[in-house]
Amino acid sequence: MAYSDRELLARIVQCEAGGEGDVGMKAVATVVMNRVNVAEGEYARISQGRKY
Repeated sequence: MAYSDRELLARIVQCEAGGEGDVGMKAVATVVMNRVNVAEGEYARISQGRKY
C-alpha cells in the first residue's frame, strides 16, 4: 500500500510528537521538511536513487 507524501508526513509527526500538542508536532514537521529539502546528505541521495 502506497501512501502520499502528505500521509507519510502526518504519520511521522503523529508517531514522533502526537502527545506534544500543536507546537511539538509543528517542530517535528519542520525538522522533517528541513531534512527533506536539503540539497545534500542522506535524504537527497535516497530520493535521487544514488548509492554511495
